[in-house]
Amino acid sequence: MDIAEDRISELPTEIILMILSLLTIRETARTSVLARRWRSAWASTPVLNFCQDTLYSFSGNWANIVNSVLSLHRGPILGFRLGRIVLCSSEDLDRWLSIVSSRGIEDLVIDFYDQYVPYTVHPSFFSCSSLVSIDLTSCKLEIPKDFEGFRLLKLLSLRNVALTDTILQTIVSKSEKLEDLTLIDCEGLRNIKIVASNLHNFHLFGAFSEVDLSGSLNIQDLFINWDGDGNGVWPPRRIIMSLTKLESLSVTGLLLFSFYENSANGGNGGLPTMYSYLLAIEIHLNCMEVSKIMGLVSLLKKLPNLNALCIKDLEQELEPEGKLTKSDLEALNSDASSCFAHLKKLELELATYFDETLEIIEFFLLNAGVLDEVFITIWSVENQEEKSKIVERLNSFPRASSHAKIVFS
Repeated sequence: MDIAEDRISELPTEIILMILSLLTIRETARTSVLARRWRSAWASTPVLNFCQDTLYSFSGNWANIVNSVLSLHRGPILGFRLGRIVLCSSEDLDRWLSIVSSRGIEDLVIDFYDQYVPYTVHPSFFSCSSLVSIDLTSCKLEIPKDFEGFRLLKLLSLRNVALTDTILQTIVSKSEKLEDLTLIDCEGLRNIKIVASNLHNFHLFGAFSEVDLSGSLNIQDLFINWDGDGNGVWPPRRIIMSLTKLESLSVTGLLLFSFYENSANGGNGGLPTMYSYLLAIEIHLNCMEVSKIMGLVSLLKKLPNLNALCIKDLEQELEPEGKLTKSDLEALNSDASSCFAHLKKLELELATYFDETLEIIEFFLLNAGVLDEVFITIWSVENQEEKSKIVERLNSFPRASSHAKIVFS
């Protein structure tokens, strides 16, 4: 026992603090029993995690706990993470932000627990020039006039945050090192314009009128989930027009069909340039409609190195118009072989099952020469006998790739 205690005590201070930084505040406090040197080490840990670690984390007066920890803490506070378990007032948060903003804060996480009134972030937040990562939930942002920007910021995540288009543009444009931006169900955003030359990853969820990424030409990973009511519908092609460095693209939302429509005929749905770096794409479309599958083939012509394709058609009530036929697919075969030349992974997630559904799958199997895996989900198929028949027929299909594996659920 003495040997074990000596070994723990002999750990370098830097290692001890690194270990404590990975723990929640409750776990950190418990380490004080390990050895003499650990008894007060928690008061110097550079990262404070007030996050859920047990089923009973909501119990206790967390506001008092945070107050106590901050009053006893010595040295810099590089990370301050406040989970939803901390039931506190806006005044509490104002006080804590004022403290950590003067202690070299780099990583800030605030998940405010109030489903009705968001927390209006204290002005001291905007003076934290050392911030590298910001993750806010259920907050409200109002920029002070003297805001100079977050010169070191690389990651910004806003979930259920109230702000305006102008505030977002100001924060992003004054954060020159920003690489990763996530916006989820943010209230007040309508015409989103992102000007960030170093931005690599952009994830956007919610309802909005337009998105302008022409000032962010280095985006590699783009995920847009549009959840609008039909007003201000825009073609996604306008968004990715000049994003030729894209490697991964996901565009979801039931009103985004203009991304594919008419592209087969060179209409407004077509893409003007090649996307040679794009390796993975996820889209929503009714793959039982001839115009959609023809548009898809035309779209994939602009993605010469694509190796992962995910198609989702989750509309339970959608009745196909201009239903795709076997002859339509046969007419597309000559184009499809070149479009699927590098396709290794295919995912099809469908709401309903038609006889023609399997012909779509056969179409891909016949034209994807290097295909490794096909994942198929049909939500309406629950009968085990029907499942068995589908699997039997799928296994009978000829394949351009001899090692293509089909997984059906």
